[in-house]
Amino acid sequence: SELPDEIGTLSSLEFLNLGKNPLSTLPSTFAGLTSLKILFFLGCEFTKVPEVLGEMKSLYMLSFKANKVEEVPAASIPHRTLGWLILSDNNIQSLPDTVGKCENMRKLLLAGNKLTNAGLPDNMAHMTRLELIRLADNNLTEVPAWIASHPSLAWVALAANPATEAWAEDANARAMTSDDVSSSEGASKVDVPVVDWSELGVDEDEPPLGSGASGAVYAATDRNGSRTAVKVYNLGGKTSDGRPRDEMAASVLASRTGCRSIVRTTARFVKNEESQAEGALLEGLVMEYLDPGEWRSLGSPPSFDTVTRDVYPPELKLDAAEVVAVARGLAAAGAALHTCGCIHGDMYAHNVLFRSSKFNGVPAAKLGDFGAAFFYPPGSTIGREFERTEARAW
Repeated sequence: SELPDEIGTLSSLEFLNLGKNPLSTLPSTFAGLTSLKILFFLGCEFTKVPEVLGEMKSLYMLSFKANKVEEVPAASIPHRTLGWLILSDNNIQSLPDTVGKCENMRKLLLAGNKLTNAGLPDNMAHMTRLELIRLADNNLTEVPAWIASHPSLAWVALAANPATEAWAEDANARAMTSDDVSSSEGASKVDVPVVDWSELGVDEDEPPLGSGASGAVYAATDRNGSRTAVKVYNLGGKTSDGRPRDEMAASVLASRTGCRSIVRTTARFVKNEESQAEGALLEGLVMEYLDPGEWRSLGSPPSFDTVTRDVYPPELKLDAAEVVAVARGLAAAGAALHTCGCIHGDMYAHNVLFRSSKFNGVPAAKLGDFGAAFFYPPGSTIGREFERTEARAW
């Protein structure tokens, strides 16, 4: 629950993880950690970012994710060195202008707070090296102008804000309305029908293939004997970058375009859940099954060293045809999403499944994971700016 003053004598320490402890204050001697570069306070009890951190000489990455932070004093930000700041899932309404003075800032995660437009200092526009910003699930009534026109941003998340809510409602309405493949929207479109849970062939006694904040994924075999992946969403939950219902809508709308470079959603379902509250429903998606022996993640998430760039296995080698297949595939996926008025928000190699040339001689790539997606009016000026941002990610 507290640190001794003597911690300030560890002048050679570079990495410190104090997460999941009931810490709420730091000793004044903490500034003695003059070599400290990476500092984690995940899931602690801080209500205020300690001002002593502003005195740190080398601090580059700082995380107060999932605390109880309400106040970020101007003096708490080591703006000369800070390049990666995580303040997600707190109760912050405003940030000090010292955040905007962080000229080396590349990655800023602020989702799940109570930030308002007035609470974002104007000088944040001066963080010209900023490449990733997460502002989902806040109280922004307008998209800050500097975000849309920023020269370096490549990854943006803005879902679950009043500013984007009407766009999201429109997208959800489109996603939940059955599509007509012969409609004026184009014959190349494919429908994503609603199916009954009993048709999916999910063995509920088997553990899920994976689970996260938005839900769980189960292996299934449908009535035709085809393997599928079934995702059951926790619609009342949150994700790190948005909401499950926006992820569902993005997946459905993207799949309806018929683009083969997107992990395709083949159906939707609604399931009555007797164990839940009376009348509760579980919703989810049925997705194409991609054999893990044939498809693999193109990369892994960024490291402490690469910050915003994915990392790749040292043995990974792609020939010219494979490089072109990835580039073309992801360009097609991005273009398809943009025709729906949807920004993926997380176009990264770790969200891409890749098949090499050794399988039938046909390399391919598919974009998945729509957890950071948000929507905009197709063809709008601000939408075009968002599309340019996503093109940088590509």
